[in-house]
Amino acid sequence: MNSLNVSVANIFKRILANGNRNILRDNVNNSLLDLLEQSQNETQYIANLTKQIVLNIESTKASCAILHQFINNGEYPHLPVVHKSIKKTQATINRNMPNLLPVYTEEMKIEQLDYDKVTQLEIYYTTSLLELQLFFDFFNSFGSDTNKELFEALFHHPAQEVGKTVLAYISTYSTLLFKKELST
Repeated sequence: MNSLNVSVANIFKRILANGNRNILRDNVNNSLLDLLEQSQNETQYIANLTKQIVLNIESTKASCAILHQFINNGEYPHLPVVHKSIKKTQATINRNMPNLLPVYTEEMKIEQLDYDKVTQLEIYYTTSLLELQLFFDFFNSFGSDTNKELFEALFHHPAQEVGKTVLAYISTYSTLLFKKELST
C-alpha cells in the first residue's frame, strides 16, 4: 500500500470513528424518509430521487475539484470558503438541472437493474448522499487546525492522485455504510 493510500486510510479511520457511522446512516435514512414524505405519488418520488441523485453526484465532483485547488496551492482549506464554494456550486447545479437530468436519467436506464426502479433509485440516492456527506466530513477534518499533521502527507502527491484516492475511499465506505458491513 503506497503512502497516499495509508494517509487517506488513516484520515477516514479518524473521520468514521466515535459513532460517526451511525450518525451518517441515520442522517441518510431521515433524508430519504423526508423525500418520500414530500412526494405526493410514486412519479413525483422518482423525480425527486433522480434530482437529488444528480445534485449529490455533481456536488461530489465539485468538491473534488475544490480539493484539487487546495492541494495544488499547498493550502489547508478555510471552511467558510469551502462551504460558500459548495453552496454556490449547488446553486449552479440546480440552475443546470434541466440539462443534467436527461443525461443522468439516460445513464440510469442503460444500467442493469437488480431491483425495481424505485428501490434502485433509493440505493443510488443513499450511496450518493453518503459519498457527499463523507466528502463534507473530509473537508471539515482537513480544515481543522487539530488535524494538520494528519493531512500534511496529501501535499506530497499530485492533486489528481489525491482526489482519485479520496473518491475511491469515499465510494468504498459509502457502499459499506449502506450495506452496514462496516464494523462498529
